Amino acid sequence: DIQIIGSELAIKWSDDTEDFYPMERLRALSPSAENMGEQDLLGNTYEALDQPTDALAAYQRVFAVDINFREVNERIKTATKAAKAAKVAT
Repeated sequence: DIQIIGSELAIKWSDDTEDFYPMERLRALSPSAENMGEQDLLGNTYEALDQPTDALAAYQRVFAVDINFREVNERIKTATKAAKAAKVAT
């Protein structure tokens, strides 16, 4: 049985023991994209470096994992336009 109680995640194990984990601590230890470097993963760094093709690839990797992650659809559209424009300019 798993429940959220206040700011803790409570787990009742099959032997009837219980453990409580502070959600803030769990979040800090989470290997999620958002927690472990969303800026790079989402291509923001590539955009800042004017590397739209690399930004697009980063956004597409995120999309493959979670199509609803932080406006990734809009970021892909923007990066696609920028990558096409960069290709035309060269």
